[in-house]
Amino acid sequence: MHSWRKALICTVFLGLLSWIGYTQANRLRIEHHLHLADEALRRFDFDKAQEETEACLRLRPKDPNLELRLARTLRRSGRFNEAELHLLKSQELGGISPESILEFALLKAQRGDLVDSQPFLVAALKSDSPDSSLILEALAQGSIEVFHFGSAVTYLNQLLEREPDHAMALVWRGQVWERLNRLEEALRDYRRAIEIKPDFLTARLSLGEMLVRLSRGDEALEQFEYLQERQPDAARVLLGLAQCRRQQGDTEKAEELLNELLDQYPDFREGLVQRAMLRLDANKPVEAERLLRRALKKSPYAREPNFLLARALQLQGKETEEKKCRDRVKEIDESRSGLGRVVALMSKSPNDLDLRCQAALLCLHCDRNIEALQWLQGSLQINPNHKPTHAALADYYEQMGQPELAAPHRQAAGKGQ
Repeated sequence: MHSWRKALICTVFLGLLSWIGYTQANRLRIEHHLHLADEALRRFDFDKAQEETEACLRLRPKDPNLELRLARTLRRSGRFNEAELHLLKSQELGGISPESILEFALLKAQRGDLVDSQPFLVAALKSDSPDSSLILEALAQGSIEVFHFGSAVTYLNQLLEREPDHAMALVWRGQVWERLNRLEEALRDYRRAIEIKPDFLTARLSLGEMLVRLSRGDEALEQFEYLQERQPDAARVLLGLAQCRRQQGDTEKAEELLNELLDQYPDFREGLVQRAMLRLDANKPVEAERLLRRALKKSPYAREPNFLLARALQLQGKETEEKKCRDRVKEIDESRSGLGRVVALMSKSPNDLDLRCQAALLCLHCDRNIEALQWLQGSLQINPNHKPTHAALADYYEQMGQPELAAPHRQAAGKGQ
């Protein structure tokens, strides 16, 4: 009997030791994954941060704090629907907490729903919340989403005062400067972001494309060659390299890069346009015309292919068609100028819904369809019942061939205020 008791005690003791060892090993593995996730977040590598956080959840599947952490990572990467699901699961497991309430507000703000979330988040900033940087990130991105550029710059300036080396904030501010046509300031922010994080691919791509836009291909080439080593098949990288080579006069290399690009992405509009430019340089207007008509098939208000098509038609002596193209280019230029004036007015009256509708309409007439949608969606954040906005959204979705999305807006246009 004594031996039996002794054996039982030993078994229980060994089981307890095994359980403690397993628990301790699990804890150490979770700490390791969280450390890697934190490192990834500092690099703005949200995919890696998500991967490491999900590894933690496999080890501890019902942890509300890990669910909340994953929701935050997904939200910061722009995957809002997935973020919301994990946020709800966090509340289901651990109940409603101040942290989850804040995260819901950040989610709404980053989506551009600032009407309800902004006062709450600004109050948290005034109380010097420990999450102030995350709050400023979400408010800035939400403001960009609904084209409140003045507010976006204000929030980004505050964020950079708190964290001068926040490379992502510099890229966001650079993108706002681009929208406002303040190109030197955009260049300055992109360069600063790369100084802080030399391996920051988003900043390098933004800088490279900005330099190409300014016809500074020699400078841009350095950025695109760096990117090609890390993203050899990315369409925008191949396009940027081809543009640099063409600006340098190396048409043979540009053609080679465009062949590679269009083999992978045969309907990539910018690639078709660049190849057409090479055909025009070689005095082959018939080939250029064919490429440009392909480019314009889905984007009839794109300025560059319209402008180049007019030139190709002129070289072939097709005067009537050339005039139609030149009239289209003039219409696009007038829309662009009008948009610039409206955006200037919007800086003083960011909640003027009529101006927002004007901006959306002008965007549609200069091939900026995504921006048009953002203007209109931002208007509904300000007033969900604004009839002209619903009518414009109905027109937009019908023009995009999505009648099922147009229908509810057409109905709301008849019921709104």
